Amino acid sequence: MQWYLARGGATYPSTTYVFGSPSTPRTCTVPNGNYTILTLIQTIQATMIADLQANYPSYASPNWLWTYNRDTLLINFTLTGTDGVITTFYFMPSSVNHGGLSYNMGITSLLSFGYDNFNVSQPVTYPNGVKTSGAWSQSAINVAPITSVLIRSNILHQNKSYEFVAISDDFSDILVRIPILTVGTTFIQYINQENLSNHIKNDFIDMIELYLTDNRSYNPISLAGLSWMCVLEITEIEGHENRENAAFQMLKNVNFATGQVEVEQEP
Repeated sequence: MQWYLARGGATYPSTTYVFGSPSTPRTCTVPNGNYTILTLIQTIQATMIADLQANYPSYASPNWLWTYNRDTLLINFTLTGTDGVITTFYFMPSSVNHGGLSYNMGITSLLSFGYDNFNVSQPVTYPNGVKTSGAWSQSAINVAPITSVLIRSNILHQNKSYEFVAISDDFSDILVRIPILTVGTTFIQYINQENLSNHIKNDFIDMIELYLTDNRSYNPISLAGLSWMCVLEITEIEGHENRENAAFQMLKNVNFATGQVEVEQEP
């Protein structure tokens, strides 16, 4: 997640950038893990404070209060002050395709919050006539944007299935899509009860390569050393345009005028 800090000026919001800027934002990176929205908030705050303490110690302990509303699925970002210096934090949006933390936090456009020279938290809004302080995330939070695991193969070539998720209008290499219906740190099991299948156009198969992705890109996902397994059933379909069956051979010898079957004489 990219962010920057402004302090000073005569009116809120401050545009006196003191730590990062719109063109050179700071970057917040959190360790890999299975986060809830509450633990994600705590980790992002800790990461940002560590950056401030190491590189901007004059404002190393912001008095943040970020709360998650389960009814609206939104986060309220507030900051209170005591020094009377107009202060504004800016959070930049990020794309779900790049796994951005801003997307996970419900931030879809530039978001700012802070306090004015009277130490009053900003912005102040009145949704439904009720006064609220601080900024709200613009969309429902999504800590786990991965909704399915895809088993793919770039060896088995399809000609009747198309990709419209990771890329637009391309031949698909997806063999099966497995919905994620479990929570983190649990096993995912899938049984093809619907007998779904794919038609491939390989003239021959001398090797098979499979790889896993999520529902957002072609990039293989890491299972951090865990193993996975699948059963792959290959059914060969004989093409009638290439191989004439016995019934067709017999019909060629039928004289439909007499109803007699002509018997070929061996030379």
